[in-house]
Amino acid sequence: MIIKNDYWTSELLQVVNESETHLTPRALESLLLEKHGGDRRLVRQEIRQLVDLGELEYTSKYGCTFIERSFNRPVRISSRVVLKPEGAGFNGNGRDVVLTLVNGVSFGNGRHPTTSLCVRGIDGVMSRYPFLQGADGLDIGTGSGILSLVAIKMGLARVEATDYDESARSEARKNAEINGLANQIGVSDKALEEIAGPFSLVMANLRFPTLHTVCPEIHRVSFPGAFVIVSGFRKEEAPLLYKQFFSHGFEGVEAASERGWCSLVFRKRESLLG
Repeated sequence: MIIKNDYWTSELLQVVNESETHLTPRALESLLLEKHGGDRRLVRQEIRQLVDLGELEYTSKYGCTFIERSFNRPVRISSRVVLKPEGAGFNGNGRDVVLTLVNGVSFGNGRHPTTSLCVRGIDGVMSRYPFLQGADGLDIGTGSGILSLVAIKMGLARVEATDYDESARSEARKNAEINGLANQIGVSDKALEEIAGPFSLVMANLRFPTLHTVCPEIHRVSFPGAFVIVSGFRKEEAPLLYKQFFSHGFEGVEAASERGWCSLVFRKRESLLG
């Protein structure tokens, strides 16, 4: 029988969720003991119990074993969005946006903070600005397709999703299909320069150099008044990216950060003088 200690469960999950680096089991134990004291044996036991319960899981990277949040069960990554694997059930409330994701390798399975930052940005603008309901969007570097799925579930009519990686495109199509959204998400390998637009919402979870470079093209393919949600960059890179977008006709709407990563939400000015 597994008996959870609610205090240690809460503390363990908070440390894992807020860590800016991957944690080995030993490092996680040490962080908890340094913060709260106690018995290493009991902390280790609690970690094992959370693994058994599916809250945490062991992963292997670079020849090392790490402990991370488990995504082999339904996981809430924002106030409204819940991700679940195929075959898993979930009884949410009427406001929940529940997405099923295949167990693939493409970026965007919810583990990385930039994904949840983008999802929260989408939720925010879709909730506050009614004109986005029924509009079209663009997802640059779609990966698993999660941002496209969220945006449509929250009200966009259609999203054009692009990715140069064939595996990512295949995975994005599969995720669109199993969520019943295949007719609303067009997945392709088009370069941004080949896309006409314009779009009311542009989403891009990419690294800083790419976001900095594609900013002029994002301006070209977006309507005046359109929203742009970007993530994939570190805190220290945010000011330079903000400056780049501002100089290309965008106003900053909000910023958020998680575990050293950042997201920015912009709105395209009606004119460069506005």
